Amino acid sequence: MMKPMVCGVCLLLCSMALGQRPGQPPRTTPSTFPETKGTAQKQEKDAAQLARERLKIEQEIEKTIRSDRRLRGASVKATVNEKNVVVSGTVKDDAQRRLALHMAEAYADGREIIDKLAVGGKT
Repeated sequence: MMKPMVCGVCLLLCSMALGQRPGQPPRTTPSTFPETKGTAQKQEKDAAQLARERLKIEQEIEKTIRSDRRLRGASVKATVNEKNVVVSGTVKDDAQRRLALHMAEAYADGREIIDKLAVGGKT
């Protein structure tokens, strides 16, 4: 009874020893998760690129509004995020307000325009 048990243990140990070759890492199942190496750096790079794009849109809107003679006397600021373009400041009348919003919409790239303009000093 003891002899078969000793033989079984020996076979088990031998198979484990042969399955593990010296100098090689143990075999593992490949990961099903995407590589995470560099993910944080990529996210930082993407965030920085998005910030530059938003700043560029803000600058283009403000430059376009400043350069239009029909908007003389208006003081308009654009703030851009992923979903909205907030247009704030003051304009002389409703015609200037509509024109400023229309110009902002041209650069919005599908973002919603939020009107926070004050007409003639009123909100």
